[in-house]
Amino acid sequence: MGEDTGHAPDEPDDAAAARRAARRRMLDDVFGEVLPTVTRDEIDDGQDGQGRGGDRDRWYRDNRPPHHG
Repeated sequence: MGEDTGHAPDEPDDAAAARRAARRRMLDDVFGEVLPTVTRDEIDDGQDGQGRGGDRDRWYRDNRPPHHG
């Protein structure tokens, strides 16, 4: 048994690659991007006080309820 390449034996590799790319775009349109290219923890927007080299516990101290004194 040979490996299933997903295209007919007489189909050129370029056509098969184009078909795979079109199928991938269709799936992305339907289901969206599964994993973002950049995650929120990689972005330093300066709003959460957790930027690189910053105080990572500052947000928790600033938002601590009064009864947790």
